[in-house]
Amino acid sequence: IDQFKLTLEEELVKLIELSNEWLVRKVADHEDEKTRITGIFERINEARVQFELVIGIRVFKSVYDMERALRKLLFNGLTPSKIADHKYHLEGQEERRVRREVCTPGTRVRILGDIVTWAKNTSSDSPNVYWLFGRAGSGKTTISYSVARRFEFAGDPNDTIILGGNFFCSRQFEESRLSKCIIRTVVHHLAHKCRAFADQLSDFDTVNQNVHAQLEDLLIGPWQASKPARCHDPSKPPLHYLVIIDALDEIDGTGGSEFLRELLDVIDKNENRLQGLKFFVTSRPDPDLVRYVDSLKSKQLYRLEEVPPDEAQDDIRTYLTAELRHFVGGEEIKGLVELTAGLFIYAATVVKYLETREQSEQQTFLTTLLAPSNAFNLQSLSNEMPFTLLDTLYSQILNEAFRNFTPEQNGWKVRRSILHTFLCTAERTSTSVVANLLFTSKNTDVAEKLLSDLHAVLYRKDGRVLTYHKSFSDFIFD
Repeated sequence: IDQFKLTLEEELVKLIELSNEWLVRKVADHEDEKTRITGIFERINEARVQFELVIGIRVFKSVYDMERALRKLLFNGLTPSKIADHKYHLEGQEERRVRREVCTPGTRVRILGDIVTWAKNTSSDSPNVYWLFGRAGSGKTTISYSVARRFEFAGDPNDTIILGGNFFCSRQFEESRLSKCIIRTVVHHLAHKCRAFADQLSDFDTVNQNVHAQLEDLLIGPWQASKPARCHDPSKPPLHYLVIIDALDEIDGTGGSEFLRELLDVIDKNENRLQGLKFFVTSRPDPDLVRYVDSLKSKQLYRLEEVPPDEAQDDIRTYLTAELRHFVGGEEIKGLVELTAGLFIYAATVVKYLETREQSEQQTFLTTLLAPSNAFNLQSLSNEMPFTLLDTLYSQILNEAFRNFTPEQNGWKVRRSILHTFLCTAERTSTSVVANLLFTSKNTDVAEKLLSDLHAVLYRKDGRVLTYHKSFSDFIFD
C-alpha cells in the first residue's frame, strides 16, 4: 500500500509540473508532453496492477491460513490417539525398550515380501483385507511396524500405494485400548495424506458413537464422496492408501474381535465404495472370526502358525546372532533357537534379561537355562506347549529377582505385593505411588530395585511401570 501511495504521489507531482508550464512551450513541445503524460499513466497503471496482485496474494494467503486453522480445529475434534501412531517417539531408554521395532534384517523375509506384494497390487483382483493372526509372542507387532515404516518412509518411486493411517493397539494406555479410538485416529491420519478426502470431512457427530456409525460417517461416506477429486486425472492411476491396525486382541474385553467383525462386514458389503483403500490387520486367532472371514468373498488370511518350523528357527537364529554377539558360533544360540518354539517373545525376553548383565552373568544364566538336566523337559515343552515354555522362562526370571528371599520372609511378601500392584491397577502407576499405597513407611527403594531386577519383563514410561508383553501378566495371574 505504501509503495502504491508513493507512486501516485510522485506521478501527481509530475502532472502538476506539466500543467504549470508555459503555454508557448506546451504548444512547441506538445509531442514530448504527450509522451510524458502517457508515461505517467502507464506507471500509475503498472503500480495499480502490482497493488492488486499483492493484495490478492495476501487475501488468498489469509483465507488459506484461516482454512488450515479451521481444518486443524475440526480434525482435532477427532481426538486421535498419539500413542497408537507408529511414528510416536520415545526418548532415550524408553525408545530403546519399547517393543515397537522393525524386524531384524534377514528375518521374516518371506512374510514381509508377501505383505508388500499384496499391498502394492492395486488391481481389482487383489483382496482389500489382509488379516495376519497368530498366538501372542509370534512377532505380529514387529511385522506390522516393519510394514508401516516401509510404506511411510521407504517407498520406491513405482509405488502406487502409501501408508494412509495406522493404529497400534495396546492395553497399556486408555487411548490405545478402546475400539472407539481406532477409526477416528485412522481418519485423522488419512485426512492429512489425502486432501480430497479431507475436503469431504465435515460431520464429526459420530466420533464417540459405535464402530459401525464411525465407519459409515467418518470413513466410507467421505471416502466415496472424494472419488471424483481423487480420480480426476485419467492419464494416471489414482494413489491408493494402506491402513494398518495392529494387535486388536489388546482392545478391552471382546472389543477387538467385535471391531474386526464389524470392519470386515462393512468392507465386504461396501467393497465398491472403498476402492483405493487396503486394510492390513493383525490379532490373535479367534476361531469364530476365522470361520466368519472364510465366508467372505474378498480376503487374504495368513496364519503365523503356518510358517514352516525351519523358517521360524532361521529367523530367530538371525535375531539372536545379531543381539548376542558374544555367543556367536557357540552352543548357546543353537540351544536357545531349539527352545523358542517359534516364539519371538521368548527370544526377545532372553535378550532383554541379558542385555544389562556382565558376560559372566549372561553365561551363568544361559548355562542354567540350557542345563542338560532341563534339556529333555524343555524340548518337550517347546514341542507340545510353547506357552508353558515361556512360563518356564518367566519363572526363572522371577526366581532370579526373588532369590535372596524365601516365601516365609517379609521381603519376599513385600516384593510380591509390589509386583501384583504394578500389574493390577486400572491405570499403570509409578514405583513411588505403589510404595505409598502398600506401606506406611517409604519403600520406594524396594520397588525401584524390583523394577530393575525385572527389567526383562517390565519397563518404565513417563514414570509408569508397564509390561513389555501381556503374556507376563497372564502368567502371573493364571
